Amino acid sequence: MAIDTDVNAAALAEYRWGAGQGHKVVLYFTVGTGIGGGAIVDGRVLHGLSHPEMGHLGVPRHPEDLDFPGHCQFHGACLEGLASGPAIIRRWGASLSHLPADHPAHDVIPHYLAHTIVTMQAIFEPGRIILGGGVMSTPGLIDRVRAKAAELGAGYFRSKAEDLVTLPALGDKAGLLGALALAQAT
Repeated sequence: MAIDTDVNAAALAEYRWGAGQGHKVVLYFTVGTGIGGGAIVDGRVLHGLSHPEMGHLGVPRHPEDLDFPGHCQFHGACLEGLASGPAIIRRWGASLSHLPADHPAHDVIPHYLAHTIVTMQAIFEPGRIILGGGVMSTPGLIDRVRAKAAELGAGYFRSKAEDLVTLPALGDKAGLLGALALAQAT
């Protein structure tokens, strides 16, 4: 028996059987009703005193999003408070995938996610960053995140955003398979 977070489980499954195979360091972010992040280093789930709280990172505000106070009950305008599904709905009245293609949200949300990508590159220089969750099912979002991350990275990092940032290869089964991976690791 093993107990861990759903995002750590998904990260481990993607490391073992999905988009993270063959990489020493793999990060997984779920972008949905909240934002959580898990890190796998050399096949082990990273923990500190508790699990990582990557969704509560501070991110620079998008210039067209300065008036929204954020949706996080603890930090207001952290990553989760700005880019999670509930934050998007609270701010614009609809999910990202239901907003028109020319809506400013399609620039704002990639801005926050790309800043997170570049921050994680600076800390971990991972082989893969996997973005899952309901918000990431928005058509074209992954490409906008990659483009913005490449712009922000300015060629500094070894990995290219188009190779580094991906959707889960295991799809919505990453969490369930992660539970199996956690049990096997115990």
